[in-house]
Amino acid sequence: MVPSTLHETKRRMLASYGVELVEVDMEGLMAYMFEERWREEPFSYLNPWGEPLMIAGHATMGIEIFEDLPEIDSVFVPVGGGALLSGVAAALKALKPSVKVYAVQAAVNSALSAAFDAGGPVWIEWGDTVVEGASTPVITDEMYPMLRSLVDEVILVSEDQVKDAMRRLALRNKLVTEGAGAVAVAAAITIPVEQRGATVCVVSGGSVDETLLREVLGRSG
Repeated sequence: MVPSTLHETKRRMLASYGVELVEVDMEGLMAYMFEERWREEPFSYLNPWGEPLMIAGHATMGIEIFEDLPEIDSVFVPVGGGALLSGVAAALKALKPSVKVYAVQAAVNSALSAAFDAGGPVWIEWGDTVVEGASTPVITDEMYPMLRSLVDEVILVSEDQVKDAMRRLALRNKLVTEGAGAVAVAAAITIPVEQRGATVCVVSGGSVDETLLREVLGRSG
């Protein structure tokens, strides 16, 4: 199941794995999850946010980060539903409790920031963003306590900041990323090095829309 806002490039990439894509709007996708409509289907269901084994899989990134950079001070991780962030942060905090965990979201869809401000999960109005791969209208009740215990600070980035980070990664680091893959870098470069120390950004997601990529590479600066 994929949201109707999914761009054509990512659709083609998913279809290349031999899967059948079922398009639904965001409301329908949330109902499928929260109203447990998946129980009516003859398929296996993996909760993309709350499946413990999926979170544990993400945690292997945190272990690898620590093995490569044991002197790490800060990690910046994109957050949608929170599984990736929870896994990476839990592993790093277990290995080095002093590590500061920055959760990064697009300002236009800041469900985690809204939840932290409210002291619990709240629904936000979901808007279009270049960070479509890491944007959700809510943080679930089951994920909120874990995220609240692991995250030190939430950073919101603008659409232009994300595009600039995508361009920077492509031209300086030779990494083609989608918006969700660039948000961590977009956030990290707003904080002075002396404040964040030895830093790692999780760059997760490279299925960028071709039209967006052309726009990003054509930006000045």
